[in-house]
Amino acid sequence: MDQSDVLKDLSHIRSLMEKSTKFISISGLSGILAGVYTLVAVAFLGWKLKIHWLVFGGSDRAEILFMDSADPVGTMVATGVVLLLLSVATGVYLALKKAEKAGQSAWNPASRILLVSVAAPLLTGGAIAVISLMKGYYYVLAPCFLVFYGLALYSGSRVSFKELRVFGVLQVILGLLAYEYMPYGLLFFALGFGVLHILYGAVIIKKYGA
Repeated sequence: MDQSDVLKDLSHIRSLMEKSTKFISISGLSGILAGVYTLVAVAFLGWKLKIHWLVFGGSDRAEILFMDSADPVGTMVATGVVLLLLSVATGVYLALKKAEKAGQSAWNPASRILLVSVAAPLLTGGAIAVISLMKGYYYVLAPCFLVFYGLALYSGSRVSFKELRVFGVLQVILGLLAYEYMPYGLLFFALGFGVLHILYGAVIIKKYGA
């Protein structure tokens, strides 16, 4: 057996180990589509609630200013639910298709570890968001979503693509900036869940395929 055969065997073994320990069925296309969905949702909210330049309120006030909307909270919640369901459904469907194409199962030990890893940050962030919504602290929703989503991605990166860690850190940074500049929360939300998702999806497609 020459050196080239040894290298091929090692590469094959490494590939098998990675498939068994890492969840690599995440679709880059689903990231791009989720980003597009987000930008459309943000544009809709900006139009529906007449939010000028995606600014919630004045720099000296914490409340959201809605000029001509009868039910701003209902509009935000309904839009958020549709966005979440559409993004999750797209991600799951494309992950299943990618796993099927690779002859793998999308539900494996790595995907279970990934689910456990992201559960705590996502559930915590979701609970804080619900409490904030009930108390009328709408201005903290976007920062909360960005920070806890970023923490979930960082936590899950140990069993998935390493680029997920960088993506998570960038989400947290945007979330912290959104806390600092709360009136512009919707703008930071568009950057994090919209633009960054599209960029991340493009990187995954380029390096690992759709």
